[in-house]
Amino acid sequence: MESIPFRYMAHPQEPPHSTEKPVIHCHKCGEQCKGEVLRVQAKHFHIKCFTCKVCGCDLAQGGFFIKNGDYLCTVDYQRMYGTRCNGCGDFVEGEVVTALGKTYHPNCFACTMCKRPFPPGDRVTFNGRDCLCQMCAQPMASSSKELATSSNCAGCGRDIKNGQALLALDRQWHLGCFKCKACAKVLTGEYISK
Repeated sequence: MESIPFRYMAHPQEPPHSTEKPVIHCHKCGEQCKGEVLRVQAKHFHIKCFTCKVCGCDLAQGGFFIKNGDYLCTVDYQRMYGTRCNGCGDFVEGEVVTALGKTYHPNCFACTMCKRPFPPGDRVTFNGRDCLCQMCAQPMASSSKELATSSNCAGCGRDIKNGQALLALDRQWHLGCFKCKACAKVLTGEYISK
């Protein structure tokens, strides 16, 4: 689809104080706009011309997205560009939780063992395979002397407070501090080999 930018047509023979309104053209079809007109980001459209580029549905009555200059309905935008929750598989909108390179609805980011969602600000332990809440990680942590005596990050040395922590190589790490020694890329909990 070739887009035609809106333009105002001034008449050079008219004096600059003319009260005649400029001619407005539809951004989509190029025809002159008369009657009811939509204005979206300084572009004008006939009501019937303001449609989703993918499915052609009417965008004048509902929400829409603009991507690469194209106007898309929410359904097509989500289908083409949306992020899916790693927990339930549905699209995520609004508040999200990102952990170990994956995105979740806040209620879907849950302990692998007990299935309870992690409360905001609570410590999350990643043992190399599972994300665990404090209660489920407790038996594992009590068996490691270093974990029982230290709440410092093995990467930066700072205290791990009420944030998410990763348990790897028998030590605790801030999620952003667990990095590859060779390239310094943050490791996201996928397969890791010593």
